[in-house]
Amino acid sequence: MTPSFGLLWGKSEEIVYHNAQENTYLSQLIWEMKPLWYMGSSFSVFPSEPMDGIGFFADLSLKFGFSNGTGDMEDRDWLGTTHSELTHLSVHTNYTEGAVLADFTGGVGFPIVSRVVYKMFVKASYMHFKWTAREGYLQYASYTQGDYEPWDESLSKVPVYGAAIAYEQDWFLAGTGIGLYVPFLRIFSLEAEAAVSTLVRCAALDDHFGRNLEFYDETRGGLAFDIGARFSVSLPRFIDLGFSVSYRRISGTRGDSKERSTDTGLYTGTSSAGTGYSVLDAAVTATIRF
Repeated sequence: MTPSFGLLWGKSEEIVYHNAQENTYLSQLIWEMKPLWYMGSSFSVFPSEPMDGIGFFADLSLKFGFSNGTGDMEDRDWLGTTHSELTHLSVHTNYTEGAVLADFTGGVGFPIVSRVVYKMFVKASYMHFKWTAREGYLQYASYTQGDYEPWDESLSKVPVYGAAIAYEQDWFLAGTGIGLYVPFLRIFSLEAEAAVSTLVRCAALDDHFGRNLEFYDETRGGLAFDIGARFSVSLPRFIDLGFSVSYRRISGTRGDSKERSTDTGLYTGTSSAGTGYSVLDAAVTATIRF
């Protein structure tokens, strides 16, 4: 069992495209986690002597984020019909209401050279985030002669009070990876891993309070890439202290966004949607060996 305390640093993205055939943005919402602190724990089964031969391992990791302000949320729109410049910008404080991250890894490891174990594994991940954008301001360009003018930083900032937007994401990932485990000087060890997930799904709900609209997004495809390393030192009485750092990036997902009026309950339109994720994870750990 390995309790952990760490932080996530990065962003998640909510994207609307002009149409399904193009990659030009109609709207982009950036939800920051700078940082999002968490507590977690993992449960592992692995060979007691990994250098002796082929061995199997498995690990289940759970992390729970603290509710707090975690940076800004920026909402950007490109609504011009005769130009491709930014037209609308709003900036709010991003409050993370909840976060749960779960990872399962299982595979096989075997020594390849002196003091080096090569690992191959399958990996499945689930992530849930819930954010609320509060307060802040709007900067919207003027609508003249049938089109929006380009946004300019000198535009007046219209204040926003209270909650403006609530957003939830549920990610499902599955893929494969490889890694190395290197013990040295009796009490130290270093691990490095990389994984690619080709099965990527995201379900999201966006609630725009001021517009009385909800957007239901389902995106898929793309790639999720994970890379990470962990250093640990073994102490007496079956305890290992460690530090881990990893990076996860998800890009290229596409799907549909269904618009629903919260006044009438009717669906009023469908857009081409995307989602993204780019986050660094750093943690200190304490492994209790049985």
